[in-house]
Amino acid sequence: MIENLSLKGHLAAGVPGTVDGMVQAHQKYGRLPWRELVQPAIALAPRAFR
Repeated sequence: MIENLSLKGHLAAGVPGTVDGMVQAHQKYGRLPWRELVQPAIALAPRAFR
C-alpha cells in the first residue's frame, strides 16, 4: 500500500464503474431528474482544475 496514493494527485481517480453504479442506483431508486441531480457537479467542474 502506498499511503495517500488514491487520495492526492493525478492518480486520485474514481473507479470506472462508479458513475455507472450511480446511474443504475438512480434508475432504480431515484426521484429527481438526472439532470437536476448532477447539475451542482456540472457547475463546479470548471473550477475544479485551475
